[in-house]
Amino acid sequence: KACGHVLSRNEKRTGGMEQKKFFFHLHPGPISSGYSLPRAQAEHLRKSYHQPQRDWGNDTRAEFAKNLREINAMVDLASVHMYSGSSERFNMTTDPDSAAMVAVAAEALRGSPHTLYLGEYGQPLDARYPRQKQPRIYTHNALRAVVQNNVTVSTLWVWEMMGQNTTFAVYPEEDQALVAAMQQAGKQLHC
Repeated sequence: KACGHVLSRNEKRTGGMEQKKFFFHLHPGPISSGYSLPRAQAEHLRKSYHQPQRDWGNDTRAEFAKNLREINAMVDLASVHMYSGSSERFNMTTDPDSAAMVAVAAEALRGSPHTLYLGEYGQPLDARYPRQKQPRIYTHNALRAVVQNNVTVSTLWVWEMMGQNTTFAVYPEEDQALVAAMQQAGKQLHC
């Protein structure tokens, strides 16, 4: 809201473009939205926002693509965050370790002026190494999807972060296979 007025999508986009111009003068580089992956019902909820009842219907791939492009209209880097289970939509898979959604997001932005930024991805430590046995593979699958879809900007969540050392944090001495996979991905993407 601005002064009691609910801003329309176009007003928000125009305001966002003005903000982008301002920030570009402060930092002349690509600007990211910092957004997460739109929820599975995002476009339905946007359409029904002013209705007495919200529409919690699942979006189609086309609605997802429309939403992803529109919410990132004022930035260079269209940010999405993906974790284990993110690909369980559009009847693609029920495998929580699938990273198929990376390809869907890349396809949604193809032909647009936006670069896909996988702003966060990862898997909790206990999911990577349950009871110190065979690791689950979501993070490795996400890395492979990054390479396959030429996602040149991505950020693993999170590198050596205190307070997350028993959850998402990646520590080189404990995650040698993941570090090696990251180095290989960097070589394949020529980073």
